[in-house]
Amino acid sequence: MSNITKPTLKWVGGKTKLKNLISDAFSLLQNENNQTFDYYEPFFGGGSIFFHLKDLELIDSAYLNDAIPQLVSYYEIISDSKNLGSFIEQCEEIEVKFNKLLSKKKRPVDEYKVLVEEFNSIWVKEKIVSYLEEFKKEKVEYIQTKPKTKKQKIRSAVLMQAINKLCFNGMFRVNSNNKFNVPIGSYKKVNIIDKHNLANASLYLSNAKITCSSYRETIKNIEKKNSIIYLDPPYIPNSDTSNFTDYSSQGFKYKDHLELGKIFLKLTEDGNNVILSNNNNELAREIFLQNEELFAYEVLVSKSINSKRDGRGKIGELLISTFELKNIEDDYNLKKIIF
Repeated sequence: MSNITKPTLKWVGGKTKLKNLISDAFSLLQNENNQTFDYYEPFFGGGSIFFHLKDLELIDSAYLNDAIPQLVSYYEIISDSKNLGSFIEQCEEIEVKFNKLLSKKKRPVDEYKVLVEEFNSIWVKEKIVSYLEEFKKEKVEYIQTKPKTKKQKIRSAVLMQAINKLCFNGMFRVNSNNKFNVPIGSYKKVNIIDKHNLANASLYLSNAKITCSSYRETIKNIEKKNSIIYLDPPYIPNSDTSNFTDYSSQGFKYKDHLELGKIFLKLTEDGNNVILSNNNNELAREIFLQNEELFAYEVLVSKSINSKRDGRGKIGELLISTFELKNIEDDYNLKKIIF
């Protein structure tokens, strides 16, 4: 393997810790069938699995999707090498500016807020719909929009890169008005851009189809049986105090998991090669373990990106596959789940 390509963004729920396990699982299929596969990832996020599989040359065509328009627009920009010159130049300007402030032991909160406000101004427009006489103020409606020109799209991608590296724990969260609202993190120095890694990621993404739609659309368009599907939805919470709203204003709630469970069952019954990951809790097992021919495992994963301390450390995750992982169980201390 000549390249080690990392995600270009930090991402909550990222699968960097699982990438070797999942790539070895896919290698079992490749060795058995002596072929590479088309790859479908309907919940793309940070893309660590995709980049690793491309490094290992395990997949051919890739079909990547995410429901977050700001994220998909970012990937569309960095996937075109013609955009990288301007993108890198602007990212480096921001990196130099913030590191100068940090070197003086200043926490650049105001400067960060300026970036966030600019980012939100590209994606959300405020429209005055009426005047509330009783409260002596205007009623404002927030409308989600998108960048219109190439220059604006590149700037949005630059801001996405910068605020991702500067914000608390690399989280992406929008409020009910679709505005990004994660505060700045605490850093002594920030590395906003890695030009070598970006070049590799750009090359891989340039040969992929990237869409922004419901995961259902991506799955619906799967035609070939020589495909691998990786399902990594927002995880079902382990605690009662957690909720099902994840990164987008639309959220991914109980009914969405139930629907995904039905789609997952249909994919397995149709003979597709699928791996699904989630938290290993009773509700996840109840929703996704509907076919006795599936193979389910618990794997312990270290969590570092979480807003709460008790959400970090070793967590038991559920890995469900349509094919057996017997040859790699011991390598990753997989605990087989009997159901």
